[in-house]
Amino acid sequence: MVDDVANVPRTLSATIAECVVRNDTAHPVFHGCIDWHSAVHGNYSLRVISRLTGDRKLVDIAQSVISTDGLRSELSSVNAGQLGQELPYGFAWLLILDREAGLADMAPLAVAVSSQLRQWIIGHIDGDELKATEYQNLSFAVFALHRWYLRFAPEEAATFRRVAVSALAKRWREPCLQEIQPITGFFDPCANLLLALSDSYAADPTVVDHADLTSMLDAVTVVPPLVPGDLPSIHAAGLNFSRSWAIYVAAMALGRKQLLEVADQYFFATYNAPEQWREDYHSYSHWVAQFGVHALDLRDQAQERLLRLL
Repeated sequence: MVDDVANVPRTLSATIAECVVRNDTAHPVFHGCIDWHSAVHGNYSLRVISRLTGDRKLVDIAQSVISTDGLRSELSSVNAGQLGQELPYGFAWLLILDREAGLADMAPLAVAVSSQLRQWIIGHIDGDELKATEYQNLSFAVFALHRWYLRFAPEEAATFRRVAVSALAKRWREPCLQEIQPITGFFDPCANLLLALSDSYAADPTVVDHADLTSMLDAVTVVPPLVPGDLPSIHAAGLNFSRSWAIYVAAMALGRKQLLEVADQYFFATYNAPEQWREDYHSYSHWVAQFGVHALDLRDQAQERLLRLL
């Protein structure tokens, strides 16, 4: 179990702290971890680990790369369309970071990003992006924006569920009821859709009436955790972690505590293979550990909600 291993968050933090402060790109704030989006979720991850462990030094590292002027420059780049390659994936992570950080100076950037991300989602709500296994995945964008709305604009969250989430719920069979194919990306489309729908279900069950969350969960968990020798690609190193996200949130939404142990199996399949997240900076260590931290964050939230349901 994750909570039986106190050193798990701290162990993951080392490689993240190293990459966040690097100058791998010319971006004013998010310049480490090889690319903009990895620097964003690296910053988020340090803050989560700090919250889970009480280690304030990790927040200080995350904060060390952030400045008011730097965030203004990032905003200018977003408004000028210079970060178009980060839409939707990087923008989704920026909202996840903003939800965690809650920084006043980051608010204008997050608002601009949320607006562009919403436009992208609405423009692709009927598209094949629902089945994307990497950066263009629609469900991950919906999940991130909905969570951001829940924190900062609850009324908008309700509207977004009616407009976007209910539309996705009607399409649940497309990524989940199909012949199982090897996935070479870091996202399982069925798992990501389960993630988005379960998150909205926890807020309002009626918006996912058209989806069968139990059948979706079965479709995700019928695929066993990947073992190191079975990785079909470098990006597949993130699959166990991202599948665990969906199962943790489904556990929270459905009130099924036993699902935490199921999700833990996916989490530890990668955590116990450090060559997939701690080594090889270009291939793995600049991003995979952050996926693991997001799993720990969602697990912590699931545990808290399940305790309240008892």
